[in-house]
Amino acid sequence: RNPRFVPVELRQLRFFQSVARTGSVAAAAGQLHLTASALSHALKALETELGFRLFDRVGKGVRLNAAGEHFLAQIEPHLAGLGAAAESLRRLAKGGYSRLRIGAAASVCKHILPRVIRDLQKAFPHVELRIESADTPALVEKLKGGAVDLGVGLKPENSSGMKLHP
Repeated sequence: RNPRFVPVELRQLRFFQSVARTGSVAAAAGQLHLTASALSHALKALETELGFRLFDRVGKGVRLNAAGEHFLAQIEPHLAGLGAAAESLRRLAKGGYSRLRIGAAASVCKHILPRVIRDLQKAFPHVELRIESADTPALVEKLKGGAVDLGVGLKPENSSGMKLHP
């Protein structure tokens, strides 16, 4: 087995997190709609894959040991990020979420866009705004390539195929 690669599954990490947060295999199993036995086996498999015990068994409950505390601290930001990504996709699928990518010259980013962004965020709180700074030629390329949805800046020398608004 390659010691650098640990084949841990996402569901195992979620199971571990749930048990760590509840302090009880039975309580976590109820939340996860699993049997306590199935959850115990999943945790044992995780500990085997990692090569470390993650919990100390205390009476009818469990408590994270030092390895478990360290492991939880390492995986929770990633689990939160995956949860946020999934929620973002759900909002996108429901039409309640969109993105606007704005390209602008550095001076526009500094002096004009802050107020515009504030107003846009108030009016459209579910719109994700992304700002990219670029000079006019690069901005034109980003627009043509689809890397930005809107460009704010000086009128380009060659504006064929582009819709301009002064």
